Parts: sequence; C-alpha cells; structure tokens
Amino acid sequence: RLEKGGLVTPLPKEALSLFGIVKSVNEKTNTIILDAYPPYDPASHNALKTNVISVTISSNTEIVKRTTNEADLLSNGSSELTFKDESVSLSSLKGGDQVNVEAKENILGKVSFVASKIILPE
Repeated sequence: RLEKGGLVTPLPKEALSLFGIVKSVNEKTNTIILDAYPPYDPASHNALKTNVISVTISSNTEIVKRTTNEADLLSNGSSELTFKDESVSLSSLKGGDQVNVEAKENILGKVSFVASKIILPE
C-alpha cells in the first residue's frame, strides 16, 4: 500500500475544524445542519462523500464574515494579503453558504458538536 511507502499523508488523529455547506439554519434551537467534508482518506472509495453534521451555536460561538484585500493585491500590487473578520449573527447564514467551523474539542468522527467559531468566507 502507498501508506507503507510514505507517499500518503496519514489521517489526522484529531480535527478541530471542518469545511461544509449549510443545509439549514434553525434560529430557535441555535443549530445549523451542514454537508461537511471529512478529512481526506485516500484509501476510501467515498473520499469526497459529505457527512451530515449538526452544529450547535452557543453564547460563546463567534460567527464572522471574513473578507480579504485580494482585489487590492490584484489591482494595486499590494504585497500582503490581509483578512478582516466582521461579526455577524446566526440569521446571516443561509442554505448553500460555504463555511469553516472551528471547535475547541476533537470533532473527528462526530455527527454533532458545539462550534467555537463559524467563518463565512467572502
């Protein structure tokens, strides 16, 4: 197998974030449902299959919309990429949004967890 030859990066033992697409938002229960992409497993025949994950938003969860100065880089020749996070509410998230979700606990293999931060990219 490729893993024995050292050609494949081993799967992580821990994951503190994931990328997914919002399926639904429930403001009454403070949860979002994601089609989430698990860590890539080259040995899996379903390596690109998504998992349905329930993410709980607590009073400590930070939800931000992240913007960059990418346009300035392209037009003005700026040499440094910068990020700006603007706080937004749960109601800002909609079905179809792509998000990065962070947690303070190991979420590898979990189907639900509490988010510490949700990033809605530009």
